[in-house]
Formats: sequence, structure tokens, C-alpha cells
Amino acid sequence: MIELLMRRRGMAKKSLPYGAEVEYLESNGIDNISINTLVPIQEGLDIKCEFLINSFTSYGTIFGNLSRPLLVRQYSTTGKIQCQLLPNSTPYTDTVVIPVNEWHIVQYKVFDTEQSCTLDGRVIAADTRSFNDKYVEKIHLFAAHSKQVSNMRIRRFSVKLHGELILDYIPFRVGQVGYMYDKVSGTLFGNAGTGNFILGNDV
Repeated sequence: MIELLMRRRGMAKKSLPYGAEVEYLESNGIDNISINTLVPIQEGLDIKCEFLINSFTSYGTIFGNLSRPLLVRQYSTTGKIQCQLLPNSTPYTDTVVIPVNEWHIVQYKVFDTEQSCTLDGRVIAADTRSFNDKYVEKIHLFAAHSKQVSNMRIRRFSVKLHGELILDYIPFRVGQVGYMYDKVSGTLFGNAGTGNFILGNDV
């Protein structure tokens, strides 16, 4: 898989498919994007997601996975954000209150022997990297797995390894169907849930 990722890093960016880039995808609580790529959790990893929460109505995940708990989530109805670091930090890290209906950037990084999660440039979680290089399988946007979805908007998601993009997602539509389009591989990723994404305006 590392060899596959390295090949992906060397790929030229593809032309956009027929359709249009949109401002964001919005999940109505039953939609999510599954990233069917193994992301290496190792030194030099940098995951970044730009999101907006309309309202805090329940627990929900911005991005994460199930098998190894890297998880960034909204916390109940209290207007807070939490980050759970690898390999299995319990309880969750300190909660941070954020305003609704504003765009925020959350970032997870692994560097040397440390790992951290920041929200709008503020560190909300940090810990030593007490795990060997591993993989997070099938990272989900709007969900930690297919049964934990969130009601929010996402307009950018990217993964870098040692400063080079291996995933670069933008919201996209084909007709009126929403996708995330990976500008690195030229791949469309559709809804892994059961609903339909709400689309932002064309860019």
C-alpha cells in the first residue's frame, strides 16, 4: 500500500470530470463519504479539514474511522469539538466551544515522536506518538464509520505526507448529485450513506 501511495503522490493532477465544483457538501445526517484509501499514520502526516456546523443537535463526527480511533467530532448539543488521538485515548481530549454557522479548520499532524490536533490554529490535543507506523482504514467524512453521521458542511479535505499531497478533496457535483473529487488521482467519491448531499452553489 505504501508503494501505491507513493505512485499516487507522483501522479499529475487530472482534468475535472464533467460537472462543477461547488462551495460545499452538506450532510443531512445520513450521508457520508468513505475514503477507500489506506492513509499511513506515520511521521510527516498532515490531515486537514475545513467544516461548518449548522447546529449542534447530537453527537457527530467530522472525520474519523472505527478500527483505530482517530476521531474528530462534535460533542452533543453543547457546541463543543473533541479530538481522540491514536492509539486509544480515553476519555476524549479537552472540549473546545466553537460558534455555529462559521467555517473552521481542524488539523491532525504526526511529527517526530508527537501527534497533535489543532482547531483554527489552536492546539486542542497533543500527545506522544506511542504507536508504531500504522494505517487508518477507510477514513470517513461526516462519520467515524457508516453508522455515525453528522449534520454539517465540508468544503475541503486534504492529506499530506512529508509536505506532498496524497489526497486533495473538493466538493463536486455531477448533475445534482454530490461527490468529493480527489484532485490528485482524478477520482470521484460518492455518498456511502443512504441520503442525498445538499449542494452549495457552483464555484
